[in-house]
Amino acid sequence: MAESGLCCRRLQERRRHRSNARWWIQKAWRGRSGPSRAKAAWKNLGVSGMGVANGYEEGERKKSQGRDLFGPGGPMLTVDQAAVIQGFPDNWKFTGGKTAQYRQVGNAFPPPVAHAVGKAIADVLYSARVRDARAKGERRDVLPGQSASAVPDSVDDRQRAGV
Repeated sequence: MAESGLCCRRLQERRRHRSNARWWIQKAWRGRSGPSRAKAAWKNLGVSGMGVANGYEEGERKKSQGRDLFGPGGPMLTVDQAAVIQGFPDNWKFTGGKTAQYRQVGNAFPPPVAHAVGKAIADVLYSARVRDARAKGERRDVLPGQSASAVPDSVDDRQRAGV
């Protein structure tokens, strides 16, 4: 009799959880991604992922250097340090509070990657334009909006000029 009661409770629990799609998703991805995985990765590098450190001036004002640099989990990153790791230029400004700025950095597509993706897309579009022009018998060595020289340089002219 006790076993059937146990089975009944398990069935009820399963039914309750089936209606909760979020619970199933969390169960499926538990330990594979998200903040816990990121914090563990930072811990392996000796950096605390448990917060955001204050910048130098803010740390001086709040006297938080001990917590930010010498915490039990290792030093915490500042927003500027996280931005450098993501590839943002030093002069890039973020708005809002410290946590909002950290989220902007963390959620951003890294600028060097964005540049590489944009360049690859531009190269493909340019190659397609040149290919289509060749198929039509036209010659297009410049992009729209650029001006071609009146007299094209020959290979010999460029070699003599040392270019």
